[in-house]
Amino acid sequence: MTVNRGAQIAYLPDLSGTVSQISGVGTATTTDDSYAVSSDTRVAFDSPASITNLLGQYNRFGLSGGRIADRSSYENREITRFDLQFSQELPTMFFKEHRALLTFDIANVGNLLNDDWGVVEEFAEDVRLFDVACAAADGQSTSAGVLSCNRYRISGVNTTQTVTRNTDASRWFIQVGLKYEF
Repeated sequence: MTVNRGAQIAYLPDLSGTVSQISGVGTATTTDDSYAVSSDTRVAFDSPASITNLLGQYNRFGLSGGRIADRSSYENREITRFDLQFSQELPTMFFKEHRALLTFDIANVGNLLNDDWGVVEEFAEDVRLFDVACAAADGQSTSAGVLSCNRYRISGVNTTQTVTRNTDASRWFIQVGLKYEF
């Protein structure tokens, strides 16, 4: 199971305790090492690097551990866009009850004036935060695809999320229209 913006809500483990290895210590029976943090027994990790990387994500995004992340609680920076419309009613030459309306629209005026204004930057919908699987008492992955577990194993914490510019939403444009009513 992958946790990302379009998928499940993530449990954010409490990382304030000390890290210890819980499996793979000098044994040939386990295929992977597992690590735990003393402050949260609900989660095991594939490596100390995953713990460090997740802590870095907490700091980067202002997250706190020991709880489920609130859906839609984290936002992009504010975006200021404004549009203008000018319109003029025009007389018709042949029929007095007919009307013509000329419109001139400018969308995202700020970006028209300055390339740094009216820019929409956001994280992609499919950015993977980390991988999660059910874990046994020794921290090893079990029951692939099961969503409810007594313990979870976090692996593959992604540290390369980047903000991308949404060029369609950031673009300015001018539109001219003519409406004729009869």
